[in-house]
Amino acid sequence: MRLILVAALLFQDTQTLVERLGADDVTVRERATAELESRGTAVLPSVEEAARSRDPEIAERARAIAARIREAELRRRLVPAPKRVTLVGEDLIVAEALRRVAAQTGYALEPSKGLEERRLGSLRLKDVTYGEAIQHLLEHGRAYPIGPYPDGRLLICEGEQPRRSSARGPLLLEVDTAVCATLGFGFRIEPAHVHAVGLSYTIVEARRGDESPLQQCGGRRGFFSLRSQGVKGGWEYAPSLLRRFRVDARLFYAAEWETLTLRPNPEEQVHEWKGVRLTYGFGKTAEGGVIRMNLSGEAEANCQDALDRLHLLGASEIELLERDGKPIRTGGGGIGFSPLEPDVFRYWASLIDSTGKQPIHVKDVASVRLRAVSKWVSCPYSFDLRDVRFSE
Repeated sequence: MRLILVAALLFQDTQTLVERLGADDVTVRERATAELESRGTAVLPSVEEAARSRDPEIAERARAIAARIREAELRRRLVPAPKRVTLVGEDLIVAEALRRVAAQTGYALEPSKGLEERRLGSLRLKDVTYGEAIQHLLEHGRAYPIGPYPDGRLLICEGEQPRRSSARGPLLLEVDTAVCATLGFGFRIEPAHVHAVGLSYTIVEARRGDESPLQQCGGRRGFFSLRSQGVKGGWEYAPSLLRRFRVDARLFYAAEWETLTLRPNPEEQVHEWKGVRLTYGFGKTAEGGVIRMNLSGEAEANCQDALDRLHLLGASEIELLERDGKPIRTGGGGIGFSPLEPDVFRYWASLIDSTGKQPIHVKDVASVRLRAVSKWVSCPYSFDLRDVRFSE
C-alpha cells in the first residue's frame, strides 16, 4: 500500500512539474525543466505525453527534456566512468607507484628496469583519474609510455626530459616537440574507453605573439610545423617557445549501426544519407591499370550532426560483394580525412584478389556494403597548455 501511495504522489508531483513548463514566470519554467531532467527515465512517459500537449510552450519544452533524458541514459550506458586513483607516500619509487596504479585500476602497466631506482619524492594524489595519475608520474618521473601492445600492456620507460601532457577524463594529450619548431601530439585513451569509435579534435589556438591561430581537425594524432614566411622570401622558424596550445576534442561512442548498400557503376554515383553526400565510383590507378574503388563524402558545414556522421565514416566497415553476396578480398586501401579538408571523407581500395596480383574487374562487383555509425553520443574535453618549449 505504501509503495502505491508513493507512486501516486510521485505521479501527481510530476504532473505538477509538467504543468509548470507552461507557466508565465520564466524562473518557474526553468526550475520545472531542471527538476524533470534530474529525475531521468522515471518521468520519461509523462514528459513524452506532455510533448503532445496543445500548449506549444509545454510541448516544445517537453520534447527537449525527453531528448536530453534519453541522451543522458544512453551516455550512462555507453560511457564508463574514468577509474580513480589515490597515491600517497614519501620518497616513492616510480616503478612502485606505477604498480599501485595498476592494482587500483586493473590496467596493465609495465615499468622498465630503469624506473626501479628512480624516485618521485612526496606524492599526494587523492581520488584523481587514471589519466591524471599517469600524467603526474610521467612528468615527475621523467618517463614516457610505449604501446599499448595487443595484449593491453602499456610499457613505461625512463627518459631524460619530461614530455608535456594533459589529462581530461579518459583522454591523455601528449605533446612531443622537436627541433625546427615542429610539434606533434597524440591522444592516449583509457583502456576502458578503447571501444570508442572515433576521436575528433580542433586546434582552437596555437600561437606565438600575434600570429593567427592554426586550425586543424582530424583523428587521433596531429602534426604541424610552426613556420612563417620570412621577409626575404625564405623560411623563418618560430621561436623555441609556443605561447599557447589549446585543443578541443570529442570522443565518440557508437550506439547503433546502419548498413548502406551502394550499387556500383563505372560512372560516378551519388548517395544522400542523412545530411551526408556520398560520391563513389571506380577508376584505374597509375600502377598497371589496376581497377580502384573511390568513395568520398561531404557534409553540410553548418550541420554539426552531419559533420559528426561524416567523421564517423572513418569507423565504418566497407565490403565489396559478388553477385551471390560473397565478400571480395581487397588489397591496399585507406580510410580517413584530409587534414586540409576536415569536412571531406575519403576511402579507396585497390580491387585485387587475395594473392595481390590479379585485378578484379568492375563487372565482378555487384554491390558495396557500408556499415556506418547511425547513432552515437560524444563527450567533449578541452586541453590548454601554455609555454610549450621546443627542443633546441
